[in-house]
Amino acid sequence: MKQFVFLFRQSPTQLSVADQKRRADEVRAWAQPQNSEGRKLDPRKLGDQHQWIGPDSEGDRGAPADSRSLTAILFLEARDFAEAVEIAKTHPGLHFGASVEVREWAPPLAQPASRR
Repeated sequence: MKQFVFLFRQSPTQLSVADQKRRADEVRAWAQPQNSEGRKLDPRKLGDQHQWIGPDSEGDRGAPADSRSLTAILFLEARDFAEAVEIAKTHPGLHFGASVEVREWAPPLAQPASRR
């Protein structure tokens, strides 16, 4: 199995409390069979406070105009990229205005002891 991460970005439209509850219930129901199939889901919700830092950022400037806020990440295992994409397509968050970016990930390469 390979390791993947889903990066969730939510549309700027605020969900009602009822929709937030429905989304949470649907995600829980979706996650149970995923874990039963050995996906080892490891979710993280991101806080609202954030700061963009980059070569073009100036102090407290906001995000680039074409970006949506990153709201959550989900680590999981799948056989390959195609399977990870198919899993992402079934995530209930898509029905509540979220988009999902799929990426394979691995730990950084260790540097040889002589370079440390």
